Amino acid sequence: MKTLVLAVVLAFSVVTTSQAEHAPLSVLSYNVWGVPFAGKNARKRIPEIGQRLAPQTIDVVTVQEAFEGCFVPNEPRTLLQNSGYAYFAKGPAPRGLRCVSSGLLILSKHPILESATLVYDHCVGTDCFARKGALYVKLSVPGLGEVDVYTTHTNAGTSNKSAAKRQTQIEQLIRFVDEHSGDGLRPVILTGDLNATPKSVEITRLTSALELRDSHQEFVDHHPVSDIERDGFTSDPRRNGNQRDPDGEGRRIDYVFFREPQGAGSTALTTLRSSLSFVEPGYRDLALSDHFGVLSELGYGL
Repeated sequence: MKTLVLAVVLAFSVVTTSQAEHAPLSVLSYNVWGVPFAGKNARKRIPEIGQRLAPQTIDVVTVQEAFEGCFVPNEPRTLLQNSGYAYFAKGPAPRGLRCVSSGLLILSKHPILESATLVYDHCVGTDCFARKGALYVKLSVPGLGEVDVYTTHTNAGTSNKSAAKRQTQIEQLIRFVDEHSGDGLRPVILTGDLNATPKSVEITRLTSALELRDSHQEFVDHHPVSDIERDGFTSDPRRNGNQRDPDGEGRRIDYVFFREPQGAGSTALTTLRSSLSFVEPGYRDLALSDHFGVLSELGYGL
C-alpha cells in the first residue's frame, strides 16, 4: 500500500512539475484612457475595467493612462481595489509643474522582487503636464523564473516634432532597459502605448537595439486569424466609438514585445497566442477605452 501511495505521489509530482515548466505567461497591455478632461466617463469606465480584471485570469496587466494628480481621481487606486491583484507597482508620481503622474501601473499575480521608474527628459504639448516615462518590475514566475517586465507611454501626436521627441524618449528607454536587463540573464517583456506604428523609426530602433520580438505580429504571421486581428489596430476610429474621427485610419500603436534570455543553454520563448482585448462594449455600449488592449501569451511551447 505504501508503495502504491508513493507511486501516485511521484506521478503527480512529475505531472505538476512538467506543467509548471511549460506554464504560459499571459500579458495584457492596455491604455485605459484616464486623460484629464479628455478621458470621458473615466469615473464609470475605470471601475468597470477593474471589475473585468477581477477574475485574474491574466498573469500580468500593464496599464497606461491610469493617471493621478491634478484634475483626476486616483485611478490606480480604483483599478487596484476593483481588480484585487496581490502585487503591483506604480510609475513616476506627480511633481512640480508635471502635476499629473505617469499613468503607468503594473498588476501581477506573481511576486514583485524589485522595481524602478524612469521619467522622460523631453516632451512636447500637453504631454508635458504628466511625468511620462517607464516602469520596470522584476517578477518571480513559476516555470519561467525571474522575468523583467517594462511598460511605457511615449509622447502622443503625429507631427514631426512629436515623432522627434518620441525618438529621444526611445533612446532613454533603451538605456533604462540596458541598465536593468543588460546582463541578458532573464526574459524581458516590454509593453505599452508607443504612439508609433510598427514600421516607424521609433519602433524599428527600439526593437533592433533591444533585440525585441513583436508578439502580436509573430502570432498572426504563423496562424490563421481574422483580418481585424491581422491588422491588430489598437487605435481604430472605425470600430471604437470613443475615437473622435470615425473616418480616420486605424493604427497599431500598443505592443507586447519580448526577448528570451541570452547565452548558451537558454530556452527560446515563443508567442503561444495573441489577440486584441477589451474590444467588447462596456459603459454606455462603447468600448471601455479609446484604445483596445493587446493580450499575448508567452511560453516555451506546448
